[in-house]
Amino acid sequence: EEILTELKQVVKELREEDSTKRRIAAARLRSLAKDDAEARGTLVMLGAISPLVGMLDSQD
Repeated sequence: EEILTELKQVVKELREEDSTKRRIAAARLRSLAKDDAEARGTLVMLGAISPLVGMLDSQD
């Protein structure tokens, strides 16, 4: 349950207006999901992909 709370927070931070906060959240996401297939699946269900793709298109 603790990891789920953390994943939800990271996804929320990926949607922040501040690009620095988004980059920090993306780095945290990478760390949390790197070796954890279950966390990766949860992140997909929580909607993390769209904001990550949006970061690729960003000028920041």
